[in-house]
Amino acid sequence: MRTNAKIGFEYLDAIEKAKADGNFNQAYEDWLLRRDNGGPGAFNDFSSAGGAMWNRRGPGVYKDANALVSPYFEDMEDEYIRTSEDGRYDFSGVSRERRVPILQANLGALLNTQNGKYLYELSK
Repeated sequence: MRTNAKIGFEYLDAIEKAKADGNFNQAYEDWLLRRDNGGPGAFNDFSSAGGAMWNRRGPGVYKDANALVSPYFEDMEDEYIRTSEDGRYDFSGVSRERRVPILQANLGALLNTQNGKYLYELSK
């Protein structure tokens, strides 16, 4: 029981720290805790009466879709894309033709992360 309480307090402290740092997403944490996702259930509903142990020491680290996919593109060199209609500006970046195959090749890996599963479920 003592270990369970200690870990529980570590979890609550970590949530407060994440909130203070602006790195906490309550909806994502609730999703992670859902039993149908393999989670232990909500912290306030958790009981160690049956010998269960609370083993989460901190909240899940949420990443939005941009943060989730940007590592796949950060080392790509910009290329010329087009010139504005008035001819005054050139636009450069990573073209769709180069981005889409990379995303398609890594989609399975992205969707197998907790963040990916969560974002996929939100998009339904």
